[in-house]
Amino acid sequence: MATDEFFEISAVARLTGISQHVLRVWEKRYDVVTPTRTESGRRRYSREDLRRLTLLKTLTDNDFSIGSIAGLSTDQLETRLAEISPSAESERSKVCRIALVGSLSCDVVRSVVQAENGLSVVAEFTSLEDASNSLQRGAADIIVVEKPTVFPEAIAEVQAAVAKLGARRALLVYNFAFRESVKLHDIKNVTALRAPVDESEFRLAFLAEAGAAAISSIKKGSETKRPAKKDSDSAEDAVEEPLYSNAQLAAIARHSSVVQCECPQHLASLLSSLGAFEDYSAECESRNEEDAALHARLYRTTAKCRAEMEEALSEVLDHEGITVEPS
Repeated sequence: MATDEFFEISAVARLTGISQHVLRVWEKRYDVVTPTRTESGRRRYSREDLRRLTLLKTLTDNDFSIGSIAGLSTDQLETRLAEISPSAESERSKVCRIALVGSLSCDVVRSVVQAENGLSVVAEFTSLEDASNSLQRGAADIIVVEKPTVFPEAIAEVQAAVAKLGARRALLVYNFAFRESVKLHDIKNVTALRAPVDESEFRLAFLAEAGAAAISSIKKGSETKRPAKKDSDSAEDAVEEPLYSNAQLAAIARHSSVVQCECPQHLASLLSSLGAFEDYSAECESRNEEDAALHARLYRTTAKCRAEMEEALSEVLDHEGITVEPS
């Protein structure tokens, strides 16, 4: 890969978890990095800047003041990071170890890992609970966690798992978020990325973390539950359970590379988003009495649309001769 890549401040903020405001303050007050400038005066950050800022962010997340570490070199920052977690020193290598929780991002992450030196997928799980119970502490540097919907407790769950597993950071890939629950910057030990996340975003996030030791803490939260059908619900309002799981949709999307028609991939992507919004609407309905009726309508409408799209996908699969394994 080319080493003379440069990134805009918005990309750096999103990938490091440092807000643009804080980043400017750190540059002005502590001279943490010195980005180059375009002719129009826009900041341009190098890959090394990205790596250094990621180290600074992780250390400040672990109670170091920026003033005490801003003057350290990148190598010294890595050493300081290893001192926080002594066992990490023996684990350090050229490889950044990644654990996956979820199914929709797996193919994209694997593609990045295959194309880049120094990255390795060490384990894949269907739930955060499985990862927390199965992974040994320090076995992964980064945890990629998929959550269709994000509310405040979801952030706490991911932060709790990062600490328990001794991971350095989590990449939280989400579709929808409650307005106040997720701020894309300054979340301790979590980088929130809105789906879909492409290869370039994952690559930058992984490479920004690569070469640093593991530290940090998560707990499992309950899966989003669809509202139970009430006795007063009419047949028209009844909601059908999803026909395809996320794992099956991910498998269907993979078939698009071997058939001429791209409909399976597109329909699988649409159904994934519809399912995520359906869960989001269901969760909102139970939280705010004032707009419960609105979210109930959104939930039912989305569920009906999802069910019709599933029927269409089934016809496409039959037409293309694609068989979906049970989840």
